[in-house]
Amino acid sequence: MTKSSKFILKIYLLLWGIFLNYKAIAQFTYVGANLNFNILSIETSDLGSDEGTNIRGMDIQLQFLSRPFKNIGFGASLSIPGTQKTEIHLASEGGNFIYNPQYSANTYGISTPYSPTSFNYNLERKLSTTLFARFISNSQRSLYLDIRYSFMRIEEIYSFFRPEIAATSNSQLVPQESFSWKENITLSGIGFSVGIMPMITDKIYYHTSAALDVLSSKSKGFTHEIITAEGSSNDDYRYSKINSSLNNANLFWSFNIGFGCYF
Repeated sequence: MTKSSKFILKIYLLLWGIFLNYKAIAQFTYVGANLNFNILSIETSDLGSDEGTNIRGMDIQLQFLSRPFKNIGFGASLSIPGTQKTEIHLASEGGNFIYNPQYSANTYGISTPYSPTSFNYNLERKLSTTLFARFISNSQRSLYLDIRYSFMRIEEIYSFFRPEIAATSNSQLVPQESFSWKENITLSGIGFSVGIMPMITDKIYYHTSAALDVLSSKSKGFTHEIITAEGSSNDDYRYSKINSSLNNANLFWSFNIGFGCYF
């Protein structure tokens, strides 16, 4: 998290604390539930692949909003992942190793017999939270703009195994290679959303919105250096590095639709 992001977050939390303790001046308090359709787009082109990694999902989102003034509110939301579909493209530096789940074990772009007998890579979104300041228009549909800061947990799992293969008269020794990685990583960043929240009864409102967040992490994930082929001499090998997908800025697109009540 950058210094400017920390400053914005501190200001927001200060305002949230002040207004939460002054319920008497609040015009309304809103509590709602939404279906959140989203896609996390992870750019991996700098690792040698023209395709990125995408996590598409549908979340259940709970949202709370305190509206102390007519056109300004402060709120928070919690998103619980429901369904997820992950499309993975993982590439090594130089682009000579590309992973896609549909590939078989001996078609990863690593020279046989250096290809792994067991290989797995997966990303899974966990809970995410968002703090936001909402600026609400005077229109009948209550058109609004949110300035927001989000936190998202992602579990990254990677494993690679290749057994040792003895040297022959035509080939050199292939050393055993075993590597595993499993870690929960927090992505965070600033975003915005636009939406409407018109009233449909005296106490019920309808809500729909679209949002974009730019998320990043201090953790750079894993780096795994592997032997991919024989070198020019008997004791020489060619190497490549496989890198985590989560070492770049990531775009999170989402669309909400739901209902809530206010009091």
